[in-house]
Amino acid sequence: PRDVWGERERPLDMIKLDLITVIGCATVAHRLALGHNGYLILLPIVVLLVRTFLAYRRTRINYNSVTSSMLFDRCTDKDAAVMRMLTDAAEDQVFAECALAFVVVLMSDGSMSVEEVEERATEIVTALGTRANLPKAGLQPRLCDAFARLEKLKLVRAETTESGSRSFRACSLKDAVKQ
Repeated sequence: PRDVWGERERPLDMIKLDLITVIGCATVAHRLALGHNGYLILLPIVVLLVRTFLAYRRTRINYNSVTSSMLFDRCTDKDAAVMRMLTDAAEDQVFAECALAFVVVLMSDGSMSVEEVEERATEIVTALGTRANLPKAGLQPRLCDAFARLEKLKLVRAETTESGSRSFRACSLKDAVKQ
């Protein structure tokens, strides 16, 4: 890529500038040794110093520009990676919530309300964390969206109780696949 070439050119540019400076100094020393007029020798020295200073400055600006461009490209790549990672993490979270809700309902004997499932899921996850020697953390799963997805997939069936609240019962996987 062009940016990498620009970075690799920096030492070559410095060598070119140093060679110009060395040749100019050698020319001035040669003229002084031959006994030429001192004022005429100062003119090439001043021109050489100005030219060398401007060339170093141009090289530094070019190097900074290339470096900034490379850093911008890397940051842009990182931003895109973070966005992909966030969507993947969200998908993983949705799947984990659905799996947890389905397992809790599947393990129950009858139908369970969303609150009962959330309470049992908290107990299960806390027990798993304790068994794995993980530090205790506050966990309050919200599985309402998970039940909506599970209903669409026909993995749970909603039932209305006498009090008007909804409870869920797991369907068999064979029946879910048929539908």
